[in-house]
Order: sequence, then structure tokens, then C-alpha cells
Amino acid sequence: MGLLTISVVSLGHDSFAQSSETMNIEAEIDSEFLFQINQSTKIKSEDITITFLNVTADSRCPADVMCVWMGQADIELFVQKGDEESSINLSIGGDSSPEESIFDMYLIQLLELAPYPYSSKVIQPDEYTATLKISKYEELQEESILPPLKQVKLGQEPSCKENLVLIKKYNGDPACVKPETREKLIERGWTLDT
Repeated sequence: MGLLTISVVSLGHDSFAQSSETMNIEAEIDSEFLFQINQSTKIKSEDITITFLNVTADSRCPADVMCVWMGQADIELFVQKGDEESSINLSIGGDSSPEESIFDMYLIQLLELAPYPYSSKVIQPDEYTATLKISKYEELQEESILPPLKQVKLGQEPSCKENLVLIKKYNGDPACVKPETREKLIERGWTLDT
């Protein structure tokens, strides 16, 4: 069995034929929506507009090939709410890709990028469709506490649900455990806490 080497393809802004007109669609908060390059999605209830600018790289392993690494795809978005605006880069696939980002107390998640590559077909820019979801981040916090590692990735100080204690695992990652479990983990060397 042979191995296939996958090259990371970097695509610049000039790679795509930019249309002079941006297509607009509407979406709801907390609902999945999909759109293509040069499309803007407006969430009227929140006065947020998000525009799909570009696919900046796509090194995902083709579905019909066996690869050593699954690869990842990167997209660039432009988000605006009132006077606030930001360019956001999200990735899907890979080991540590940022599939979500916070903008003005909203969680923006990249759920899917289609089509998935095949070795026999080159994906044209106008064929890409991104599936996103935007949620109010403060509401997510009220409903439940996110896992501590996810809190850290979102730039927050980690905290645990009631009746759990925060520890640092042997690799430095935070975790929430029961107080009695903490003692056992210290004995076994699983945690850096002493």
C-alpha cells in the first residue's frame, strides 16, 4: 500500500473572481445556515451581517485516497454588528483547528465546508459552501458551563460546575473532577496539582 503526500494549497484573495455584487441571504440566531463565497448572511434580530470572503487553504485528504493526515480547510469571514467589525479565520479538520470564534458575545461556529475533495476533481471557488451557526455566547454560558479546555480556547479563565474541582492534567490542560477523584489522580501522577 502506498502513501499519498498531500500539499497544502494556499489560496490568495486574487485566486477568486470577485463579483462586484454581494448576494444577501437571511438567517436566524441559533440556526444553521449555509452560504457561498461573496454571499452575506444577515441575522436581523441581532443586527449582525457575516460575509464569506474566501477559502484560504484546503488540504483535506480526498475522500477516495488514504492519507497519513486528514488535513484541514481554512476560510475567511467578515463580521459586522453596528460599528463593530472583524475579519475572522476559521478552520475545519486537522488537530487544533479553530472551528469557532467569539465576536461581540456571539459564538460563530464553522460546522461544515462542502464539497469534500476527491482526487479526480478540482474544486472551483464558486462551488464552496460553508455551513455556520451563530449563537449568543452569554446564553450558552447561562445554560451550562462549557468544558474547561473549551473555556481556555475561548480566552476565559476555566471554571467548573458546582460540586466539581478544577485540576491541571499532566499535560497542563484543565479538567473538572469530583473532589475524591482529585486525590486519586494526584496519587497516580495524572495531575500536576499537589
